[in-house]
Parts: sequence; C-alpha cells; structure tokens
Amino acid sequence: YIQEMGEKLQIWKKRLCGWHVGHRMPPGITGTSWLIKNQLIYIAIRFLLFFYMIAALAAQLRDQEIVTPTTTYGLGNGVAPFWTYWIFNTNWSYTLLAWYMFIAVIQSALVYRKKPEKFGHWETYIWAHFQLTWAAAWTVTFGFWVLLVGIGCGPRGTCTFNWYSWNGHGINTVVMLIEAFLNQMPFHSVHSWACVIYCGAWEILSVIWWSKTGYWTYSIQDPSGFLGPAAYLFYPLMILLYIIFFFWGKLFQNLLNRIPPFKRRGKLPAEWYEEEDSHSKSVEMQP
Repeated sequence: YIQEMGEKLQIWKKRLCGWHVGHRMPPGITGTSWLIKNQLIYIAIRFLLFFYMIAALAAQLRDQEIVTPTTTYGLGNGVAPFWTYWIFNTNWSYTLLAWYMFIAVIQSALVYRKKPEKFGHWETYIWAHFQLTWAAAWTVTFGFWVLLVGIGCGPRGTCTFNWYSWNGHGINTVVMLIEAFLNQMPFHSVHSWACVIYCGAWEILSVIWWSKTGYWTYSIQDPSGFLGPAAYLFYPLMILLYIIFFFWGKLFQNLLNRIPPFKRRGKLPAEWYEEEDSHSKSVEMQP
C-alpha cells in the first residue's frame, strides 16, 4: 500500500512540477493558429496586438500624472517615483500581457522559419505564460469594475475614468480574447497553481508597500476604511478570482471546440491529456 501511494505521489509530482510538455503538445503549436493557415498573416496579427500593447504601455509610462498616484506616499515632494507604476496589480498584468505578445510573435516567426530546435522549454514557457496572462487580464478587469468601482467609488460617486481606465481594464481583455480565439494552446488544470504564486507575490509586495509607506495600493485593502475588517477578504478573493478566470479560459476554449462555425478541426486539445492520463493508468496497472 505504501509503495502504491508513493508511485501515485510521484505521478502527481510530475504533473504539478513537470513544465516540460514536449510529450503533451505537438512541437510548434504555440506559434500556430487553428484558423489562420497562412503563417505570415498570423505573425502580422500577433505583431499588431503586440504593437498596440507596447505603444499603450509606453504612453502610460510617459504620463506620470495619470499612471502614478498624485500623493507622494511619504516618499518625497512632487510626483511619486517612476517605479510606483508597478505597485498596482493592473499594471503588473498589463506589462505581463505586453511581454507575452512579444514572445508570441517571436515563436510564430520561429515556426515560419521551421526551427524546431528552438522549441522545447521555450515553447513550454510561452504556453504557461499564456494561461497566466489570460487569468490576469480577466481578473483585473472584473476586479476593477465590480470591486473597485461597483463596491468602492461607484456608490460614493467618486469615480473618475479616462482612456487608461478602459485600456487597462477592458481593452486588455479584448486582446486576450483575440489571442485565445486564434491560437491552439489549451488550458491545463494543474497549471492553475501559477496563478496562486503570481497573485500571492503581488499581495505580499502590496503589504510590504503598506508597511513601508503607510498607504494601501487600493482603498479596498484598508481594514480601517469603508469595508472595515471585511477588507481582509480581499486577499483570498483575489487569488480565487485568478483561479476562476483560469478555468473560465478552459471553458471558453472547450466551447470553441464544439460550437459551429468555430469548431476546431482535428484533435481537440483536451484529448491530448486524456491520452496521457490513459497511458499513466495503463502503466500503473502493470504488475
């Protein structure tokens, strides 16, 4: 019995920690589209998405008065330091998306040039990055409009919106919808733990930020604010939202696989894992 449990633990350890997935997905699939067969056109579409993201990011970084707090957070006089742009979860996620689109363009170009030796771990990184970026984009959009606006400034009538509000909490999600609709990368359930690590890291840094400056990144985090002790629920709720939207991505792609006229041809991505699980079970049953 102990030996059997040990073998099962080894299998789950491999599934949870084995990020090299060359045996799970066909080589080069992270750089191709199920819909667009002309690889140059697909590269152009991904490049346009990347160009928009990087241009918008540059505009945000340039405009310090809008993207950084007007308060100095006790760090000196004048506008808050440049690096305070990255104290916000929204800006973490937006930068993550811009970087993803950059490496996605490179991968599509490698597929076009037929350089399979460049795949391997690089391809695995892009796959994991895609799943996390999807969850991050949806979480910040939902969190902004439902939590910060719907519960926070909305009822009090103190909300102010500008292009940056829509870009970081709406257009980013549209970009991910386009990318997820066109690419062939599935969502693998065990990779959802990356969302926990990513969101948890930001939450820890936000608490460190508060301990050093006395200011919360978001007012909804302040237990002495309008939510009172309920503000402590912000942290598990954020992680839960990342996980929920990760699995929303899995549901989204499963729907695309089954609803005409968007039904994908050939094998469904889910079948790759069913085959792997079947193989694992057959190995376990061997004497």
